[in-house]
Amino acid sequence: MLGDGLVTACVKEAHGRFSAECLTPDESAKLLRAAAVEAVERVRAGTAPRMDVGDGSFDLRITFHTTLQCDRGAILPGVERLGGRTLRVCGYGMAEMRRWSGALIGLGSD
Repeated sequence: MLGDGLVTACVKEAHGRFSAECLTPDESAKLLRAAAVEAVERVRAGTAPRMDVGDGSFDLRITFHTTLQCDRGAILPGVERLGGRTLRVCGYGMAEMRRWSGALIGLGSD
C-alpha cells in the first residue's frame, strides 16, 4: 500500500504459526535502529511514502485463527459473519474503526 519507498527491517522469517528463523537480539537492534534513522530522515526530507486514509467509510474484515474466536466477535450487533472465521463491520472514520478492531480482537482473544 505504501510502495517500494517504505523503510522496513526484516528480523525474522516465519516458517509457521509458532516457528521462525530469527536474527539475534543484537543484530535485530542494529537493523531496527538503522531503519528507524533512515525512516526519520525520509520524513524530514519529505520523501517518505504517505497513505491518505482520510475519514471516509471503511469496510473492516478480520479473519481469526479459529471459529471459536470468530463466534465471540460475531455476537456484537452490526457485525456480519462472512464465513467460519471471518467477520465484517462497516463504519465511518478511523476512530470508529479502531474501536471496532479493538473490540473484535479483544473478544476473539484466548
